Amino acid sequence: MTEGFGAPVLVLLVGVLVVVSMILHAGLERYRLPPLVGFLMLGFGLRIAEGHWGMPAPELGQILQFLGKIGIITLLFRIGLESRPAELLQRLPQASVVALLGIVLSGGLGFIAVYYLLAQSLVAALVLAAALTASSVGISVGVWQSAGAMQSPNGELLLDVAEIDDLAAILLMALLFSILPLLQGDGENSLLPALGQSLGEALVKLAAFAGLCLLFAFYVEKPLSGLARRFEPPQAYMLSIAGIGIILASLAGLLGFSFAIGAFFAGLAFSRDPEAVKQEGSFLPLYDFFSPFFFIAIGYRVDPASLAAAGDAALVLFTVAVVGKVLAGLPVWHFRDFPAAAVLGLSLVPRAEIALVIMTHALQIAGVISREMFSAMVLVSAATCLLAPVGVQFLFRKWPHVKDPG
Repeated sequence: MTEGFGAPVLVLLVGVLVVVSMILHAGLERYRLPPLVGFLMLGFGLRIAEGHWGMPAPELGQILQFLGKIGIITLLFRIGLESRPAELLQRLPQASVVALLGIVLSGGLGFIAVYYLLAQSLVAALVLAAALTASSVGISVGVWQSAGAMQSPNGELLLDVAEIDDLAAILLMALLFSILPLLQGDGENSLLPALGQSLGEALVKLAAFAGLCLLFAFYVEKPLSGLARRFEPPQAYMLSIAGIGIILASLAGLLGFSFAIGAFFAGLAFSRDPEAVKQEGSFLPLYDFFSPFFFIAIGYRVDPASLAAAGDAALVLFTVAVVGKVLAGLPVWHFRDFPAAAVLGLSLVPRAEIALVIMTHALQIAGVISREMFSAMVLVSAATCLLAPVGVQFLFRKWPHVKDPG
């Protein structure tokens, strides 16, 4: 990093980004718009400024990459912390049908579209298929909450489906990135031997890491948290938990997995602790500080020159993103009614955190996906996050009984 004038300018830019991201967050939420779209545009604006005027400093890209990694950890740690596996098991049958159908349809249609229609490589098709499986219902939940529908049977079903979606997407991501190096090295003709060998190794490592987190959750977390609560105020206690999450995320990285995998399992390890969940509010300032940098860094990676070429691909991927999840809601028509199926399916359309984590990780591996496909998926994420909540709001007005808490 440059000394003297360079370092103060970089610190100034980071400070400006923090302030602007907080203003964007507050302003967009006021108008019920997803803040992540503003963060993506902020990052893209930095990229344009760098290309046209040579500002900001080139070193800012490295800083954004590092802060973006911490942002990934805070995002996935919170998703894991808010998960309720025990409660999910009690309502599994209906939710699992919808979630698994959405995963199969979105992933399958995504693979076919990318491999055959967009003529991308097998590896790129697998990556984009995995990215398309993961919904981000947090974008739609705001509409449900404002309509007073989260406590309805349909609202509970939506959260259950989202939780299965997250778990499945995390597992797919872990396995996919474990087999990518072997697939790239051996070529597409030796897919089955590669899958057999690499998947076996990945499953063993994933099981070992999950087992380590499980042992931590049952035998270490409670005494460790008790010790922290005894000597630390609530705010510092939650920061200690976040620190442990970062440590577990780094262990996942050492095992060859994404930091996101470790952060998610770390959140799961603490999710069974009522005190940790109760103190989650003290984690929010840390989350609000770092999580925008993940999306800012993604916007910064979008090459303006690739956007024109990404338009057709984005349209194809957007169609798959919508159709796959809307069709996944059809089973709800069987055990409830068509309006409930339509609202639930449309609520699953947004693609944000996990989808972008997968795309970002893939972009960092040489030869996996092109800049055009990365840009196309960023456009799809922005479009689905903007349009799906509008559609859900319209359907609630058309069919108000769907949000009936009775």
